[in-house]
Amino acid sequence: MTKDSPLGDVVYGIDNTFAGRALSEQVTTPYTFTALPAADADALKADGSDRLTPIDFGDVCVNADTAWFSAHHLAVPQTLEDLTKPEYKDLLVVPNPASSSPGMAFLTATVGASGDPGYLGYWTALKNNGVLVAKDWTETYSVQFSGSAGKGPRPLALSYSTSPASEVVNGAAPTQALLQTCFRQVEYAGVIAGAKNPEGAKKFIDFMLSQQVQADIPGQMYMYPALRSATLPADWVSFAPPVAGAVCRPGRDHRGRPRSVDPRLDRDGRRLSRDTTPRVDASGPGAASVPRRLLRLAGRHAHRPGVLP
Repeated sequence: MTKDSPLGDVVYGIDNTFAGRALSEQVTTPYTFTALPAADADALKADGSDRLTPIDFGDVCVNADTAWFSAHHLAVPQTLEDLTKPEYKDLLVVPNPASSSPGMAFLTATVGASGDPGYLGYWTALKNNGVLVAKDWTETYSVQFSGSAGKGPRPLALSYSTSPASEVVNGAAPTQALLQTCFRQVEYAGVIAGAKNPEGAKKFIDFMLSQQVQADIPGQMYMYPALRSATLPADWVSFAPPVAGAVCRPGRDHRGRPRSVDPRLDRDGRRLSRDTTPRVDASGPGAASVPRRLLRLAGRHAHRPGVLP
């Protein structure tokens, strides 16, 4: 966003895994929005500064190809811990947290579930159980997942709780989201500090929170609207209701500042000089392993997400 010399007036798409960085750097200015009811805003806001306005949210969850599990007479896993069991070896694919926001959400969820440094042991167990770390969400869901159009080889894939609604055929969904593996991802908009047209930026945010736009977010973005009164598509009501559970919010560092889980930053918010791109695991063709440095960073920066019990 070229801090101190912005190229635009408004930003949209910062999510809650990176919100801490935007807040600590003060790249946006406070805006007291009125288009979103207080109860809806309080459930999703990043902090109390009004520097970031919630626009939409989604629950990042492991998805299962239920037809595959039925055909193989195997119970569908339910929890993060289940994914490390030997009966699910070589079945899971997730996107790389270094290059994918859903991948980062899943990584942060494992920190919230297993603690620090417990999540390192959890990822070792996942790796030993044959998890495939794909380059991004598209490869994960549309290529590797057996329950999507790509008809890939893996029946467990990280996606969203709304994904089953997109797979409905003849009134039935052949996939399901594992609701005990979810992390709530919130996307924000903000008025960029130093904007040349801050009033226009505020009007854009109000537009994004209008009934018309909020009702269209599920169809255009496959996210839930921040405005809870917005009407959801019929298939979402049946196959993708919002997951009940705690909303994730940025934590605080040792100096009381908002924390980010940006893997490119150290605990003090300084940019890392070391490369954090994924390595290729020689133990299997194309099976990428998550760098230990990235895992440690996520552990230090994570804001203890609301992994459902």
